[in-house]
Amino acid sequence: MQMQRDAGLVRALGPLGLAASIVSMMVGAGNLAAVVHLLQSRVVARSAT
Repeated sequence: MQMQRDAGLVRALGPLGLAASIVSMMVGAGNLAAVVHLLQSRVVARSAT
């Protein structure tokens, strides 16, 4: 089942499109992690004062 789904994605997007989509998700996840880290550090700094 999963192999058919993955094969369909490669056919629909093409190998380069699929690779670009994966890279985009990884970059987006990294940006989200950075924002969460910044927000957490501000909360800790405020609670320390």
